[in-house]
Amino acid sequence: MVVGRVIQEQKNYYLVDISAEKPVRAVLKGVAKSKQKRIAVGDFTELELFDGIADNAVIRKVLPRKNDLSKPVIANIDNIFFVNCLIDPLIDFSYIDKFLFCASVKNIGISLVFNKCDILSETQTAELQKIAEIYENAGVSVFFTSIKDEKSINRIFDAAKDKVSVFAGQSGVGKSSIMQILFPDEFFAVQELSAHLLRGKNTTSHTTLLALKNNSGLSAGFIADAPGFSVFEMPNIEPQFTAAYFPDFVKVLEKSPCRFSNCSHKNEPNCSIKTAVQAGEIAQSRYDSFLKIFAEMTVRAKNR
Repeated sequence: MVVGRVIQEQKNYYLVDISAEKPVRAVLKGVAKSKQKRIAVGDFTELELFDGIADNAVIRKVLPRKNDLSKPVIANIDNIFFVNCLIDPLIDFSYIDKFLFCASVKNIGISLVFNKCDILSETQTAELQKIAEIYENAGVSVFFTSIKDEKSINRIFDAAKDKVSVFAGQSGVGKSSIMQILFPDEFFAVQELSAHLLRGKNTTSHTTLLALKNNSGLSAGFIADAPGFSVFEMPNIEPQFTAAYFPDFVKVLEKSPCRFSNCSHKNEPNCSIKTAVQAGEIAQSRYDSFLKIFAEMTVRAKNR
């Protein structure tokens, strides 16, 4: 038996990486098939090779996942490169904060990528630097990229080494363009932003784990070519736990707890979060996003 990672789902079989020159073709049969709801790209599996031939195998067992996504269907993710732009399309703080919140609930690491930095003026670049500081204060790694600057894309490659990563972000931010540089032998359809909506069109239709190659040509990690991954399904958590998924809030509360242990950080007196917002330790945009998410979690809790 060998252990391998599923890198692609086909109609009647799976391609599984077993750290060999090429992936094996594996099928799911017997008890394993009856027990398994659906194998996801990224799943670790125990394989039995047919007579030792390394291009035909049977999946005997699917190992437990550390996390997963339902849309796109991917398991065991180490990091999401969440791509945004300051302009073209315009930055949306609420969208970013909701995405970070959902990733935190899912226990998936996240890196914030600001792309198309080459089109920014000096004033806009300075503005983006201040925005980056907000998210670095929240414990998020931040990358500045441009497809005209190969070094900036190489930093993405270095951060993705030995991990399974996924690119996400609204259409038109340049995910496919970055992927094309990372995987020059692949083809990623890139479409211009719609003049009417200022948004691009999704161009990917399936999920595949593409292997990053080191200087020796061996796999150095995987990045998912995922179909239009731009939003999470919102989780169902108790409203009072919302702040626990805002790392910048947690940092403040560890240093100076609120007066009330069940503080909602909305209207209570002696609230450390509101004090930190007033002092500039927490950005107003982050607090506004927190209030929106808290309200949504409250509605969801009432409807359960």
